[in-house]
Amino acid sequence: FNDDLTGGPTRHWTGSRQQMTGLVRVDGKTYRFMGGDRDIPVLKQLSRTIWPTRTIYDFEDAGIHLTLTFFTPALPDDLDVLSRPVTYVSWSVRSVDGQPHATSLYFDASAQLATNTDDDTVVWGRERVGDMQALRIGTNSQPVLAKSGDNLRIDWGWLYVAVPPQPGTERSEERRVG
Repeated sequence: FNDDLTGGPTRHWTGSRQQMTGLVRVDGKTYRFMGGDRDIPVLKQLSRTIWPTRTIYDFEDAGIHLTLTFFTPALPDDLDVLSRPVTYVSWSVRSVDGQPHATSLYFDASAQLATNTDDDTVVWGRERVGDMQALRIGTNSQPVLAKSGDNLRIDWGWLYVAVPPQPGTERSEERRVG
């Protein structure tokens, strides 16, 4: 819906919000590189490259270059991989001014990615996936293929967020009540 990844909230192709947020802290100052609902300065987007299986965004500001990649392994010669509704999100940060920079990255994905409407009830939990601790969220009812039409979002299955274990990695979950 926007050429810039910070031009508004991330959305499903139907226009419904399915929010993800990306922030990077550089030397104590926070910048937004994904999502549009925060009063945080944006990291300047340099480019967006769209390929059949990946979309790559490049950002630069505050002496760093951030590359963000969304990769969906939709490989037609491997039906097992093709049938998995998986997208990987990866990023890399490097200095562009020759100076060292203290950086940290924050990423979140809303429960909206696993619901059809905002009033669907969800459940969440933790799981081990190999050597990773994963957080998952999905609808309580899991109505597999119970609806048809164009203006629908998937409301069955699970949204997983997992990060390989590495130094400096933290994960947390937020629960909202009310």
